[in-house]
Order: sequence, then structure tokens, then C-alpha cells
Amino acid sequence: MATHLIAYTAKTAAGTEQGVARVHSSRPRPSWKECREQIDNFFTGKYLGVEPQYTLTYTTADGPTLRVISGTRAVESLGSALARIADRGDAWDIEVTDEAGRDVTFDFACFRD
Repeated sequence: MATHLIAYTAKTAAGTEQGVARVHSSRPRPSWKECREQIDNFFTGKYLGVEPQYTLTYTTADGPTLRVISGTRAVESLGSALARIADRGDAWDIEVTDEAGRDVTFDFACFRD
């Protein structure tokens, strides 16, 4: 299942609302039905593409760990916690790679000093 980004307009009692939402779908592109089911008050939208996936690897005393994460926000969130653990010396060899396998660790603020 992939996470797709949709720029949407929603109609609410207070007026219209615009934003970008994440819609989960096993299809190559989510259907508008899936958008209506997952975005409150969905009226219309524009498909922006699949949210990028990253692979986060690191090592602790328990051994190496590999996690596949969808989206930059999730990497920043998990990465912040991991950086604090690394500052204590309890995690090391941290690396984030993009879908092409390129090292993008320092593209994320949580891993920069």
C-alpha cells in the first residue's frame, strides 16, 4: 500500500478549506472515492504523486536495524528521537537513503548539528 499526496479542496460549514492530504491506496493512483473516504468534506483534488519512501538504518547494542519510512515528516520525527539516542552513545552508523539508494541523511535537519 502506498501513500499518495492529494492537493484538495474541502467544503465545510465555515467555507472552503484547502490543503495537502495523504491518501492510502493499493492502486497506482487513489480513486476519488478513496479520497472522499479519507479526506473530511472532500470536494475536489489534484493528484501530486506518491509520497517518497526512505530507508533508515542504524545500529544499537541489539544489532543493526533497517526501517522503511514514508515521507520526510516521518523521517524527521523518528530521526529526532534516534539522534537523541545517538547523542547518548546508544545508536551509531545512522544512514538515510532515498528510493534510488543515495545517502540523504544530512538532507534532514534532525541529523545536522
